[in-house]
Amino acid sequence: MALTAILAGLWYTVFSEWLNTQFRQSWSYTEAMPLVPPLGTGLTPFLQWLIVPAVALGYVKRSSRQKSGAQPGLRQRPHRRKA
Repeated sequence: MALTAILAGLWYTVFSEWLNTQFRQSWSYTEAMPLVPPLGTGLTPFLQWLIVPAVALGYVKRSSRQKSGAQPGLRQRPHRRKA
């Protein structure tokens, strides 16, 4: 799920920035903005879609483990009801 979210965000970022800078020409990058060479997308927006979702999803995963009392790397057995 995390990989899908990150890839979808990257795809949308590349598409949106191409649409706005090349097709619509509604804005442009300054000379100071480094670009991702094969895509022409700004480095900062590209990195935001790599770093921010990864950190957020990692935080949620760690937080949910702490709340459930699970230990990293160990699977808990399902609870069984007594008949």
